[in-house]
Amino acid sequence: MEYATTNKIGEKIDNAFLKLEQENPKLNGVFNKNYNSEGIDQIKLGEVIRIFSDEDFSKDVHEDIIGRIYEYFLGKFFKDRGQKGGEFYTPTSIVQLIISILKPQRGSIYDPACGTGGMLVQSKRYIESHGGNVTDIMCYGQEYNNVT
Repeated sequence: MEYATTNKIGEKIDNAFLKLEQENPKLNGVFNKNYNSEGIDQIKLGEVIRIFSDEDFSKDVHEDIIGRIYEYFLGKFFKDRGQKGGEFYTPTSIVQLIISILKPQRGSIYDPACGTGGMLVQSKRYIESHGGNVTDIMCYGQEYNNVT
């Protein structure tokens, strides 16, 4: 975090990824290691690092961390765009309300406007949290906008 406001942030990230790969050979080639390149704005990169540093993504160790980060940034992106993102993203609280009313447990789940897949993800979470088995369902989704 101490480098987030300096021009060294990209170099530090690149070096951290190199070290991860050295200590974990299975990760070789997984990480993009050009955050110190000339085309990357180091100040904006530092701002992204601060966003991650300020959020606690470890609330539930059994939760899908990538999914939580994805939902966090989608929500932040659409909030910053003045709610015009509703075409692509339904806020998690609304989806959770719908799921708590539907109470999915088995059979088919169909989302005719799946966008980023929030309804399907929340259905899975509901089933798991209520002792159900996610293999008892089939998920289907489609999207009107083919670039979503």
